[in-house]
Amino acid sequence: MAEFAFRSNFDLTFRSPKRYKLVATGQKTGETTDGKELITTWKSDIPLAAAGFAFGDYKLFTDKVGDVEIQVYANNQPDDLLRASRGPLTTRWMSWHWDRAAARTRARGLRSGT
Repeated sequence: MAEFAFRSNFDLTFRSPKRYKLVATGQKTGETTDGKELITTWKSDIPLAAAGFAFGDYKLFTDKVGDVEIQVYANNQPDDLLRASRGPLTTRWMSWHWDRAAARTRARGLRSGT
């Protein structure tokens, strides 16, 4: 695994369909649109061994713990693998998870006046 011994700072620019959200390694440093495309830029804070990205129909959940902000991107719809494994336990967990996330989002909106 010597290839992961080398680390580098990343400064990434992506063009993706604007109907989707894109998430990548590092902090998002910019977001603009160009016609039907979303252009986002991402920069790593420290040298990393690899960089990655994903885009899709995501919902963004943000929370703050002390001075640390946490952002979670979750699929609006379950992916094919999760949909195929929808036994009683998976369905119950998904229902609880999405209901809880929606309730927290509504509560935040009420607190902020939106």
